[in-house]
Amino acid sequence: MTFAILDASDEFLMGSPVSESDRIQGPTGKSESRHRRRIGRQFAIGMHEVTVAQFKAFRRDHEFDRTTAREEDSPANVISWYDAAAYCNWLSDQEGIPRDQWCYDPDQAFEEGMTLLPDYLQRKGYRLPSEAEWEYACRMGTTTARYFGETETLLGEYAWYTKTSGDKWMLPVGTLRPNGAGLFDMQGNVLEWCQDIYFYYEGNASSVADREQVRKLSDSDYGGLRGGSFYYTASVVRSAYRYSVLRGSRYLNLGFRVSRTLKPVPFTALLPAEGGGNLKK
Repeated sequence: MTFAILDASDEFLMGSPVSESDRIQGPTGKSESRHRRRIGRQFAIGMHEVTVAQFKAFRRDHEFDRTTAREEDSPANVISWYDAAAYCNWLSDQEGIPRDQWCYDPDQAFEEGMTLLPDYLQRKGYRLPSEAEWEYACRMGTTTARYFGETETLLGEYAWYTKTSGDKWMLPVGTLRPNGAGLFDMQGNVLEWCQDIYFYYEGNASSVADREQVRKLSDSDYGGLRGGSFYYTASVVRSAYRYSVLRGSRYLNLGFRVSRTLKPVPFTALLPAEGGGNLKK
């Protein structure tokens, strides 16, 4: 498994401008309101989505949808948020990362009622990327609808989506062109779970910090997903598009990639700037 190492010390623009075609705005649960975001740490993120073969090494009896994930190097699918988080802990264990640096409590079951550790963004173990990390890594400094440009014209060269897939199956990871960080399939192929409990941005959110969200998880929680999938139209295969489903859901187009914090910053450095916007569930 290979990773891109990104330094997200500076603020970046997250969300989409009002001029972007097909953008979603308002309290719909999927708001793309543009705002300044501060991640404030160095992190690593997988160059591609976790594959069938990689996930089988962790859980051999997992029931993939093999009509859509046809090859061993296709993205792993039918993955719930709990499945993905459990894989991250297993990967930390495989690489000999000390247990006190694992991002999920190994003494809790990965199911409803588990509590997120209060400092998971400060730990060095593997975890799911936050929504902000995902969008930062996807955009890599771009502000257009997609990381290669604004329109759909070249989308088929970078993303496997309904127009090219015919809604039939996913491609092996790394088949199409990568983005500016060398990351493959950030758009299309399989929807990717993010760490966060799903929020929308209210009003004029001028500056928001990337912060730990600590609470007991419920089966009524919605988890955020990014990137679109092989049976999504071009209108939603965009850098700012947000999607959510219940954390326990397992669908044929749900997968993930992993990330980890490499260089955290002091908690106080992540406090929102004066006048920052509010987050609502």
